[in-house]
Amino acid sequence: MKLFSMLVFVVVMFSYTRAPSLRPVDSVSLPPSSDILTVDFCDLLRNPQAYDQKLVRTRAIYRYGGEDLSSLYCPDCVNVGSMRPTFADATCTKPSVGEKLSIQKHSDGTVRIVIVGQFDGKLSNIVIQCVERADFLTKDSHLPDRMSPKDRKRVRCN
Repeated sequence: MKLFSMLVFVVVMFSYTRAPSLRPVDSVSLPPSSDILTVDFCDLLRNPQAYDQKLVRTRAIYRYGGEDLSSLYCPDCVNVGSMRPTFADATCTKPSVGEKLSIQKHSDGTVRIVIVGQFDGKLSNIVIQCVERADFLTKDSHLPDRMSPKDRKRVRCN
C-alpha cells in the first residue's frame, strides 16, 4: 500500500510539473496587431511598472528541462533577471510552433520565441496567450555561460 501511495504521488507530481500543453482553441483570438505593444524583453525586466497589466509582444529565450525548469531570459540582460512564464489554458499557438516547445519531444531545450501575453509588472510574470514563432536552438537548457561557444553564438533574442 505504501508503494502504491508513493507511486500515485510521483505520477501526480510528474504530470503537474511538466511543461505546458499548448492546446490551440479556435475561439482564442488576439486584438489587432496594432493594439499589442511590442516591447524589448530587457525593457520589460527593467521597467515592469510601465507595462503592468498590458498585452505585450516580446522576443525572448525560453529554456525548459527536467521536471520544473521553465524560464524566459535574454542574454543581453541576464544579469537583470529572468521570468518564469505561465501559459494560458487556451492559446492561439499553431501546433507546428507549439511542437518546438514540447517536453515530450525534447526533454530539455532552448528556444527563441516571439510571444504575446498579459504582463504582470508586480510579479514580473507573463501569461502567454500565443507563441507566434519558435526557433529551436539546442537540446540543452543551460544559461549561456554554461553553453558551448557554438551554441552561445546562436542564443540571441534579436
